[in-house]
Amino acid sequence: AVEYARLAAQSFQESGKTGMALRARNGLGYMLVFTRRLAEGQALLLSCLHDAVRQGLRAHAEVSLGHLTLVTAELHAWTILVQFVAFTSEPSWEYAQHMIGRRIREELGRAREALGEAAYQQAWTTGTGLSLEDVVDLADQLALLPDSPVMYPNLTPREREVLALVSQGHPDRKVARLLGMTPGTASKHVGTLLGKLGLHNRVELARWAIEHAPPATLDSAQPSEQPRS
Repeated sequence: AVEYARLAAQSFQESGKTGMALRARNGLGYMLVFTRRLAEGQALLLSCLHDAVRQGLRAHAEVSLGHLTLVTAELHAWTILVQFVAFTSEPSWEYAQHMIGRRIREELGRAREALGEAAYQQAWTTGTGLSLEDVVDLADQLALLPDSPVMYPNLTPREREVLALVSQGHPDRKVARLLGMTPGTASKHVGTLLGKLGLHNRVELARWAIEHAPPATLDSAQPSEQPRS
């Protein structure tokens, strides 16, 4: 299914059907998350989210957010999960019987139990008042959570944060804003990463980040010392 989704996305893109290509990529991202290839799925869904926003495709953006909600559940990022669901305001999740709807409903129950009723309601209220730009920023920050699978050995914590954001295609200006540093400092971190890893450009850096992300588990947040095979 993963391979067919890749082929579909490629075929739609080559034929100029960008909306269908985005739909196929969203589906592929969901499959990657479902099969526990969390780092790849998270990176792809974030890319889909940014593409949808850039193209003004709100419905596709909300699909990306729905799938990213499953990432927040794996990371136990309960407040962000509730805010995502509240932002999309999808009432069918309350009774949906399809797989994603049931899963999101279950995760909302876990979020309510983990947060407590007061914090849950506060997160929901906050989510309903967010703008699309706010939600995109929240999604971008998922890679910075302690349990995120987008973590790498032999790098400083700051370098890991920069690498996680670069792997999502963000320019130095956006990396700097998300991490509270100057664009110049972000650029220096990127240069250091290229030197440490023996790479030549940001494209190679992003590819390396995805290929070497350790498998996600619910039991351990520690980075693996071995790259994904």
